[in-house]
Amino acid sequence: MAHINLKIDDNLNFAIERIAKENKTSKSEVVREALRLFVNNMLADPFSEIEKRLEGIENKLSKELYRYNSLLAKNTLYSIAARQHLIYYNAATRSNEEAKQFADRAWNIAVDRLKKPIKEEEKND
Repeated sequence: MAHINLKIDDNLNFAIERIAKENKTSKSEVVREALRLFVNNMLADPFSEIEKRLEGIENKLSKELYRYNSLLAKNTLYSIAARQHLIYYNAATRSNEEAKQFADRAWNIAVDRLKKPIKEEEKND
């Protein structure tokens, strides 16, 4: 067992003596137990605090992921509905072949647009 010399104030010394007397043990044992509890608490608390923070971050990320998935699903439904609307509109105002060509051309333009990186001036559009 290692030996440590330390200085403590009179109030703390009085408290340690009182605890040792009440528990019928030595002052050294009281100090050892107090240090043991303190060190164990110091090692355990940072990890539990980190775990709590990670859980909070995971919850926030889950909520954001759910929100993005909902927005993506909603946007997809609107896109499908708009595409169908255009097909029906063009079929009513043009021949079926022209309507199909128009829908295919619009689809190809959209796909080509997605393949290109977005320029700074287009981000605000």
